[in-house]
Amino acid sequence: MKGLFVFLILPSLLFANTDTTPVKGIHTANPGIHALTNATVVIRPGLQIEDATVVIRDGLIEEVGDTVEVPDDARIWDMTGRIVYPGFIDAYSQYGMPEGLKTFRSGGGNGEGPPRRMSPAPGTTGAPFWNPLVTPERDAFDVFKPNSKAAETLNDAGVTTVATYPGRGIFRGQGLLIHANGKSVKEATIQSQTAQHISFDLWNQSRTERPSDSFIYPTSLMGSIALARQTLLDAQWYRKINEAYQKNSDKLEKPEENSALTALQDLTSQNDKTLKLKAVIKDKRLVTPTGKFNVLNTQHDVY
Repeated sequence: MKGLFVFLILPSLLFANTDTTPVKGIHTANPGIHALTNATVVIRPGLQIEDATVVIRDGLIEEVGDTVEVPDDARIWDMTGRIVYPGFIDAYSQYGMPEGLKTFRSGGGNGEGPPRRMSPAPGTTGAPFWNPLVTPERDAFDVFKPNSKAAETLNDAGVTTVATYPGRGIFRGQGLLIHANGKSVKEATIQSQTAQHISFDLWNQSRTERPSDSFIYPTSLMGSIALARQTLLDAQWYRKINEAYQKNSDKLEKPEENSALTALQDLTSQNDKTLKLKAVIKDKRLVTPTGKFNVLNTQHDVY
């Protein structure tokens, strides 16, 4: 079938997010009800409705069908000759991430690809982790930059929403669910801090910008797994020493604040043998949005 394809990007094209900032100048009064009429609507592969009407109210689809009545107060959009599809969602993307947080590939680092050096850890009040590949305190919301050209490319492929994540390191930071519409992070965000992104990266895949860096660990998959596991154990230990301090603050010295281990507290449970994760582990790894990562009973040294 030939025709112009229209992908529904409801909140991002027709409606703006609610803003609490006072409006400067004349207030706009955009209609809250829209009707797409005379459209060919594809419900799913193999099922479509001809001469259909789609009623959208306050950014949500209210009715779809060939016998739907258009509300009297709706703004009408004639979709004759056009095919309406629901927008696709890209569950893993690096859309809007700075070049230093996009996945580095061997042989890359040239003018046409991401730079070899990754963006440094975000500035925080606490100490960073000892290994620069561990930056769970990083937040995609804070580093996101809109890219109209990239958004247009995604939209041309039918993608209207993406889950975007930093693409360097082992503990890479929190993800972001956002509309791919080229707008600012404030206007386009659906949900921030969607999941902690973990990947078994190697040192030569995620170089840092620290001039004094002499780290070369890890250089193997086994080393990456070991570092990820030890980091989670460190997060458990960090929780325990802080709990102990809260109970005996008059007797114990306050632990050093560590921004990386603090960011991992939501991932650790009260069970010494199990660490509950909300993570996305890429590259032949494990995707466990609500799963469990079991660890062995080992002696953990306090350093």
